[in-house]
Amino acid sequence: MENFSIFYSFTPSDRLRAVIKYHLPRHLIDANYKHHAKVPMPERAVILVVDDSEEDILLIRKAFEKASIPNPLYAVKSGDEAISYLKGEGRFSSREEYPLPDLLLLDLKMPGTDGFDVLRWIRHQPGLSSLRVLVLTGSDHIRDVNQAYQLGANSFMVKPDDFQNFVHLSKNLQTHWLGQSKAPETSRAPKARNAQERRSR
Repeated sequence: MENFSIFYSFTPSDRLRAVIKYHLPRHLIDANYKHHAKVPMPERAVILVVDDSEEDILLIRKAFEKASIPNPLYAVKSGDEAISYLKGEGRFSSREEYPLPDLLLLDLKMPGTDGFDVLRWIRHQPGLSSLRVLVLTGSDHIRDVNQAYQLGANSFMVKPDDFQNFVHLSKNLQTHWLGQSKAPETSRAPKARNAQERRSR
């Protein structure tokens, strides 16, 4: 089988677009996706990036690629989107398309619902309270460091100021958090039945 492992991190709709764009046989993409779904856990672990900077998200993607980290990488650009993703609401309702992350990289300084709010919310959700959250932010203020740990962050990292250091950080993340550290079980809260469904039971 040819190596189209890049498509493993694509959602089903992304894979369909890949079939059209690259003129690849649909059965090849789907078969490869299923093949990689059987890869051992460290390579299958889903990573969710929460960052309002499109440039930083792109930098993280490029650093992961340079560091040869094959894990599926999803990204949202606000605290509200992060909570909706984790709850499985709105456009994030499909678990197949938007799986729960095994590791969350969280920026702190975002407008509206910021990283502290997201972290506080996560730690109060029964099914998500043990989710591993790594703060990855541009701030190195000790007050932010202290508050993040008080709210339950598993690690606090300052964004590197150059690409090579970002790659180095990515490799360290892969070694410890994707390799040596074992992920806990997490789950989304069951969706509440609406009134009509309750009456019909």
